[in-house]
Amino acid sequence: MAPEAIGAGTLTQLAKLPTGGCPVLSVYLDLDGDGSHDVARGAAKLEVLLGRVGQDGANLDIARVRDLVRTNPALMREARGLAIFSSARWSVQAPHPLVRMKSPHTVRGVTERLLRAHRRRPFTQLVIVARGELRAVIEDSLDEQLKAVQVGIIAIDLENASPVELSRVATPLIEGAERARERALLVALDQSLEVGGAAVVGPDDVLAALEQRRVEVLLILQGSGFIAGGCPRCGCASTTSGRCKLDGASLASVDAIEHAVGLASDQAAKIVVVRHERADLAVHGSIAALLSAPCSQRAVPSPASVSPLVRAQ
Repeated sequence: MAPEAIGAGTLTQLAKLPTGGCPVLSVYLDLDGDGSHDVARGAAKLEVLLGRVGQDGANLDIARVRDLVRTNPALMREARGLAIFSSARWSVQAPHPLVRMKSPHTVRGVTERLLRAHRRRPFTQLVIVARGELRAVIEDSLDEQLKAVQVGIIAIDLENASPVELSRVATPLIEGAERARERALLVALDQSLEVGGAAVVGPDDVLAALEQRRVEVLLILQGSGFIAGGCPRCGCASTTSGRCKLDGASLASVDAIEHAVGLASDQAAKIVVVRHERADLAVHGSIAALLSAPCSQRAVPSPASVSPLVRAQ
């Protein structure tokens, strides 16, 4: 289904929504800048944009925006731009997939459905909400592929729990997994830099590696921003030169982070917005990259994203 255009009537209705004083997260995303309508690139641009949002009180709204786009890929494919508004006061749809397991007899069927969903579109994190008596049954029923992405099982009264409460108890687990993955990537970065290995830091070296299509993982500090000069002829960018190093053309100002995300998406590199281990990336100029190293046996952890929730009742 194609996204609907927003007219004056819609904007008026939004302005009158009763938020009870709760802040509204407003997201405006240009998807038509390069005319590609590429889902992966749009998702990466959204992640960078959300990474610039202050986290105090915004975690639930950020998760809802991510889930909306993740479960509706047509938004990225068919729209020229997105305007998304979220507030904790409005009705909340819990993350997808949300599955109820009412008794031990239904657990096996549910975990099999989860495994099929994971194989179709891999989860990066899995949080399970379950009564105590179901915990052991669930752990025995999970396939090894699901155990690899499971970050925890939590107990809560589902009969009376609101989505806000679910988010509150799940957030520490989600953020703990994100922090661990960030830490692993930054350790790999530091180790590579110490031996002169496959890693670069700072805007210009990272942009150069992206232009050479050598980047495996792009690390961006949450909230960081750079202005670069982009060549209108070859597309190269630099933060230190006023002319293109290849053809001498005058450079025009571009958003270096957005430019880097676009290049990384084109080469299917992983894009990680570092939210927790901020100081360790800041010392490297707020942007870094782990490079492709065919002969290396180094394993690179996957970045975290919104975690599906499984409800056990």
